[in-house]
Amino acid sequence: DHRATFEAHTTRFDASELSTNHCLRAKTPPPLIDLCLRLLATSFTQAPRPSLRGIPPRLVDKFVELLPPDLPLDVSAHLIANESYWQRAAKAIWPICDVSDHGSSWKRLFFEKTVADFLESFDPAKTEMAELARILSLAKDYIFSLRLRHFPAHVDVELLFQKIPMLANLEMTYGVKNVGLEYTRELFGMPPADAVSLSRALRVTETLTILALPCNVLDDTTTRLLADGLHDNSTVTS
Repeated sequence: DHRATFEAHTTRFDASELSTNHCLRAKTPPPLIDLCLRLLATSFTQAPRPSLRGIPPRLVDKFVELLPPDLPLDVSAHLIANESYWQRAAKAIWPICDVSDHGSSWKRLFFEKTVADFLESFDPAKTEMAELARILSLAKDYIFSLRLRHFPAHVDVELLFQKIPMLANLEMTYGVKNVGLEYTRELFGMPPADAVSLSRALRVTETLTILALPCNVLDDTTTRLLADGLHDNSTVTS
């Protein structure tokens, strides 16, 4: 009896026939560094002055990947250079976009399209000019080209040139977006007052090389005003 008991206790368990589905696996906790980065990412915007200072350079890209793509522009504009972040941010708003149209830079694409969308829907009667100046101030270092398909009349073009000092390519069509049944001829085309504003901007710009004004219904008056500005301009080549 004692021998049988001893043999029972010394019987070896053969696990070679068990499949992996039956095996117990120990769950390895994530590295402490990863846990710290996740904690920092979740509370990033809650800090009085969010900063990447203190994060080792080798971990900055990994940390930025944990941040949401919709951070306030006041935080992300001058703080984040990581292109993969701006790719996520851009595709969250514009699922179909071509980065090659923006110097192959996702950050540049994001800000050029953000400013274009803001300007096309800008209504001076509903939005303060201070908000326009704020957006342009945040985006100024990343805008080299703007394509405005529905630029509203009576927006100060000189302000646009002043706030975007590196603007080199401008395509602009005056008109109201989504006008619907409220269409009138006066809502489209470049008004003389705006031609005066653009003409003044052309006289002082030092960076603009390409200017396109399609479908602006230019008449003799607006054409003459623009020609005056171009006459004193030394940068526009096409």
